[in-house]
Amino acid sequence: MRVLWQDFAQAAPNQYVDFEMLDRDTQRQLISDGLEGLRYCKSFQSHLLERPETPYLTMATEAISLAIETNPLQNHGRVGVCVPQLHLGQLHRPLGMSITLKDNSAAVFCLYSDMSCILALPTNDRRTLRATTLPFQLSSAGGRRQDGQWIKPSIPPKGEKCLMLWRNTDSVPLPMDHNIPEHADFMVDLALEIQAIFDRAETDSPVYQVHAATIPKSLTRNGKMPVSVYPGATRNLSPELLGWYGRTLHAHDAHLPYLQVSLKDIAFTRRLVSDAAEYIWREHGFKGKSFPGAIYLETAPHFGKESPQLRLLGHPENTNRSQIRAEDTLSHEQVVSYIEALTELLQDVIRPTYYLGFHYLYRRDKAGSVVPFKLAEVNLVKDLTTDQPIKDLQSRLKARLRLAKRMMQ
Repeated sequence: MRVLWQDFAQAAPNQYVDFEMLDRDTQRQLISDGLEGLRYCKSFQSHLLERPETPYLTMATEAISLAIETNPLQNHGRVGVCVPQLHLGQLHRPLGMSITLKDNSAAVFCLYSDMSCILALPTNDRRTLRATTLPFQLSSAGGRRQDGQWIKPSIPPKGEKCLMLWRNTDSVPLPMDHNIPEHADFMVDLALEIQAIFDRAETDSPVYQVHAATIPKSLTRNGKMPVSVYPGATRNLSPELLGWYGRTLHAHDAHLPYLQVSLKDIAFTRRLVSDAAEYIWREHGFKGKSFPGAIYLETAPHFGKESPQLRLLGHPENTNRSQIRAEDTLSHEQVVSYIEALTELLQDVIRPTYYLGFHYLYRRDKAGSVVPFKLAEVNLVKDLTTDQPIKDLQSRLKARLRLAKRMMQ
């Protein structure tokens, strides 16, 4: 497996590595290795469980991410994460099944309507489950039996949730019935794969040691760190949740929300961007001007080709546009030119291996949105010009740029 975050950080800055393809292959091999250890002949040729193509955009990932937010300090000394069972159904209601393992213990199998799933084991606390963070889904292609027959799983879009199985000899899917031999074989093979995953996860999965983060004074408000989501919307992140976001990233959990920038560096970055924003503002001759919007320095998620960037989000709802005089308002073209100049000034310190992370905008009964962390904000609703001498601003900006480059070497 791709074990530590440093594996990605050591890649060449412009080199794109398809970690998702590697992880999909490795996760498939994990099941195969576990099944080989069980010494049991499966009824199906292919695996019933597989890694989703976009594991960070499944209902199961959203569900477990939200559940972890209620218990982010994972220090129980076992692999996986301990989460309240009730919270796994807070966003999306899953079909819950009990799967008997080889020692006659029961695993919990939570299957969501997009066919993504969470695999978990009970704990001493009946309200809490210990779940593997590995992302899985029931294969939409189903399984092909050794005799050439196939069977596909599904969940009805409406009505009572139940597992439907569709044999190629059936005209319609049928509710799972242990009295149907192919259905029984399907459930036996599913249990075997779940057993194989837990067996391998005990040696391959991380044991988390998550502690509350220390938030710099310049970033804290009432003990939490406010983070802009979009104009007019803010999330207040607790020290405990920031500790989870800042964990050492592992292949088993890289699809879950994370933030791989230290809070100390975020505080420094905000000051750097603030100075750079005013310096370029003055260079462009924008004194006395404004624009109904804000510029954000956003992180980049490591699962795509995107790089950190400065993004314009305009027209906050709380802006009274009637009070803005047309002659004092910048055009969109002027602001785009301003962003380009600001980006050029900061390009040496905006690197894909440094500003990385994402979190969720959760939406009930829908797929949520992956949201990059907004590390710095430049509010253009009011004039950025201050009373400080331009030479002092330029000197301070140069010093911070030099320090930033040293930090990233």
